[in-house]
Amino acid sequence: MKANFDSIDLESQLHDCLQQQKNCATIEGIESIAVRKAHLLSLKAIINDHREALIEAVNQDYGNRSRHETLLAEIITATDDINSSIKHLKNGPRYKSAKWT
Repeated sequence: MKANFDSIDLESQLHDCLQQQKNCATIEGIESIAVRKAHLLSLKAIINDHREALIEAVNQDYGNRSRHETLLAEIITATDDINSSIKHLKNGPRYKSAKWT
């Protein structure tokens, strides 16, 4: 079954979402390293808490994909990336200007 999306509506929704994020960042400012670390640790915990459900969902999507392959390619990779991000938080954020169209 193919989803039917209205591209104009989707574009509008994405623009609104990005604008809300921009407004929030402007009002609240940049998150502290401690808050970022807490968010990353929370994400890692969610991935680990729902590991089996994630593996099963990927298995269904790919049609009988090996549990170990999913564990290596998806779960471990994601948690390693989170660990790396936490490790490099002390270097501080890298700011760059983004063009808003």
